[in-house]
Amino acid sequence: ATLLKLRNWFMWFVAAIVINNTLHRLGFGFYAVGASGVMTLSIAVALFLSDFWIFRNWKSLVLSCAIALIPLLYVTRMGILVIFAIFAFHFANRHRAVKVLTGIIMAFFLAAVFYSEGFQRKSFYSGSGSIEQAVELGENLNTNGRMHLWMLAEHHLDGHEWLGMGARSDLRLLLRYHYKLKELHNDYISVRYNYGWTGLALLIFAFITLFIILVRKGRYVTDAFTAVFYYAALTLFIAWVGFMFSDNALKYAVFFGNFHFAVMGIVFSRLNRPPVKTVLP
Repeated sequence: ATLLKLRNWFMWFVAAIVINNTLHRLGFGFYAVGASGVMTLSIAVALFLSDFWIFRNWKSLVLSCAIALIPLLYVTRMGILVIFAIFAFHFANRHRAVKVLTGIIMAFFLAAVFYSEGFQRKSFYSGSGSIEQAVELGENLNTNGRMHLWMLAEHHLDGHEWLGMGARSDLRLLLRYHYKLKELHNDYISVRYNYGWTGLALLIFAFITLFIILVRKGRYVTDAFTAVFYYAALTLFIAWVGFMFSDNALKYAVFFGNFHFAVMGIVFSRLNRPPVKTVLP
């Protein structure tokens, strides 16, 4: 009963985000998508797809597809990639043949989006480019100034690679060069600049350890309601990898991290209670 209540509240919350951004697209409302909004929507997609794969709830699949349209409308590039990856690699999809087919379909749609006029115009200074140029972060790729920020941090990190420059030194660097931005828009570089390779290694080790703990807990997941949250929690580690590369997922805790850790908390909580009768399909 508690989980159903939480689900209803969360659905209203996500509906408010989707409605607001639809109105904005039509010329009304305030802008609330960007990287932070898409991060929250990726949480919703992971949960709704779990609901679809576990309970075969087709409404959840339709909702997931509708949510996926939001980053497409605003051409939030990493958001598009992450949500497509969640569709393709969701852990609740446990049938290998279906998983392969889903991956092929997502790859086809991702290629179609990549070569669309709007995506090409936003992503490349020349107005068009190839997947190879995007992967190599070539000069033609429009990163909205991110590459310059990353190179600046790399240059000033010289000599302090292992322990970094100290907590929040990235902000002092940006203020020194009179940037209005307060973040480097790359958590890997930000953590490495502040805490060096040591800090980054500890962070990645913590994420990997938490993922392994969740995987090992899988054999204790016996009811469908726990499985919905369990598989969503595993899948959302994929989102961390992408959002940390081009945004500030670590610091956007209220938009992403808090939700993911809450989902994991629900999983651990339910695994520490007596088994229920709802059998996992």
